[in-house]
Amino acid sequence: MVKRLLAVILMTIAVFCCTIPAAAAYEPTTFEVTANAAMLVSLDTGEVLYSKNPDERVYPASLTKIMTAVVAIENIDDFENTIMTTSQHAIDVLYGTDSSVFGLKPGEQLSARDMLYVMLIHSANESANVIAEHIAGSIDAFVVLMNKKAEELGMTNTNYVNPHGLHDENHYTTASDMYKLVSYAMELPLFMEICTCASYTVPPTNMNSSSRTIASTNLLMLPNSGYYYQYASGIKTGYTDPAGRCLISTASKDGYSYLSIVMGCPVRDASGQMIRDDMTVTANLFKWAFDNFEYRRIISTADPISGVTVDNAWDTDYMQLFPQQDCYALIPSDADISTITTKVSLISDSVDAPINQGDVLGSCEFYLAEEKIAEVPLVAGGSVERSTVLYILSGIRDISALTWFRAIVIIILVLILIIITLRTVQKSRQRQAQRLARQRERQKEEQRRRQQEISRRRRY
Repeated sequence: MVKRLLAVILMTIAVFCCTIPAAAAYEPTTFEVTANAAMLVSLDTGEVLYSKNPDERVYPASLTKIMTAVVAIENIDDFENTIMTTSQHAIDVLYGTDSSVFGLKPGEQLSARDMLYVMLIHSANESANVIAEHIAGSIDAFVVLMNKKAEELGMTNTNYVNPHGLHDENHYTTASDMYKLVSYAMELPLFMEICTCASYTVPPTNMNSSSRTIASTNLLMLPNSGYYYQYASGIKTGYTDPAGRCLISTASKDGYSYLSIVMGCPVRDASGQMIRDDMTVTANLFKWAFDNFEYRRIISTADPISGVTVDNAWDTDYMQLFPQQDCYALIPSDADISTITTKVSLISDSVDAPINQGDVLGSCEFYLAEEKIAEVPLVAGGSVERSTVLYILSGIRDISALTWFRAIVIIILVLILIIITLRTVQKSRQRQAQRLARQRERQKEEQRRRQQEISRRRRY
């Protein structure tokens, strides 16, 4: 029963294609990643091609607005008809911070959709405050929602104290936590639609009769920026002096898609000149991935990988195991497939019949240069019927091996021995009593004979 239960559990969690591990296996050699923390992830497989200090605490700056957008999107039903009004407080709390703003006026109203565009594309801090006050009634109450969502997403090294990202010692995250957040946000409605816009025109409002066009702060998306990279799009930039330059972006080319996270890039070079390493490092990571990696099939469903012993079957005692699906991995283009090694894990050394073809009975991990590159469930290559006779005998054998069963048997044997002993003692006593009774009868008979003899002699 335990073996069958394990098989069911494995079948439940098995995916329908090989699983790619989140482990950084490679290192670029043609450029330096100057960020304090970074990750490059395949959006197609989830494989982390590169990482640097992914779990080190860093300041997110305006990357914070990704979480602000997530909480807002999940709490707004109608983005077009939900109207947000700018409060005086949303503006006043930013005075003296030299932060990025859109120029909203107290009482100015924008639709929720437009307010999200202003926040994510222009990175306007007052719009983040307006969204927070509209959703939760106050900025502090909204921050509670942000941290609650971070906990739900497993962002264990993240803490928010505001919705915009202005510096605070207690406002921090990690690159790996940002990956969890962005992966979630990309699946939400409207989020990627906004983030992938290079520019957006905000329509006139109740306090501004002119439309205003804003451009993305991701210079990789702007053809005239000097940093343009045609395959890049989205998602969010961030900057404060303590946080450095931060950028989360995606890129797609020739059927491959990647997500780059760089945080804590230097703001100035050695001579004190302003630099944009967030843009150059991100573009270099994308180019490195596109030029050096490709999907390659490392195993097919026709290739047996391992086998397992089968119990309780008349016609077979061994079952070959095959990969559940053809398994592909994103690996260096020049990698030698023959050097890939495997590690097989089975649910048990032996499996009880019945077995159905396709039952998950284990898994196989694939390694290239000692780095795990893929994992695939292993399934039964055929079906095996159970022998009722062998099954019953096996059950008897299993029960007899149990400690409690052995204890009961011993107790029963002891009781039987006690009963036999008592009955033996009882029978011995009965025989002794019978012998004494016969002896008394003989004595009485002898005494009668003597008396009769005496009586006879007296008559003569």
